[in-house]
Amino acid sequence: MSGKPNERDPNTFWTVVVLCAFAIVTFASVIFLQAIFFHVEKKEIEEKVVNRLPDELIELREKQSALLSSYGWTDRDAGAVTIPIDRAMELVVEENGGGDAK
Repeated sequence: MSGKPNERDPNTFWTVVVLCAFAIVTFASVIFLQAIFFHVEKKEIEEKVVNRLPDELIELREKQSALLSSYGWTDRDAGAVTIPIDRAMELVVEENGGGDAK
């Protein structure tokens, strides 16, 4: 056995070059995929959590809207009633002169 390289021995330089290139490509791929993951995750959180109104708030707004647009009794004994907000604003304008607003 001599210290001379045989034709069947792998070329160390090219083995290291290919290994380094593979490591760089793998590292870049991991960074790229991680960036995509975080972008999609942020978008999903905004869509599902941040931009979504809670069910309780939606229900409260529906109840308030119904109260503001309907007739009803507040206190029958005292004769107090509720009227739609649009009608109440018309009555206030009529009571205060009903002039043109400038």
